[in-house]
Amino acid sequence: MAIRNTSGTRRGDLGGDAPSLVPANARIVSDWDSLNGGDEIIVFDQTTGIFSGCIDALTEDREIMWLQLDSGRGRKLFMQLDGCKVWRVTSKT
Repeated sequence: MAIRNTSGTRRGDLGGDAPSLVPANARIVSDWDSLNGGDEIIVFDQTTGIFSGCIDALTEDREIMWLQLDSGRGRKLFMQLDGCKVWRVTSKT
């Protein structure tokens, strides 16, 4: 995925401008109901920073998701209630 290595970077370290770090082939996801396991995404959490990876699991109601982080850094849980911003990375073709 074409994103700078900012996973785990605090919001203040990003200058509050996470969207500028998102590649051109990513589209904002306004409704988590459209997400599926295996989707490549970028998540911006105001508390913990920006993360990229592949969706490993979603609850049936799409309120909670596990993201398999890029570069083998494990998994991270995100809750829709926390107000995370999510972008789906589309293919470059």
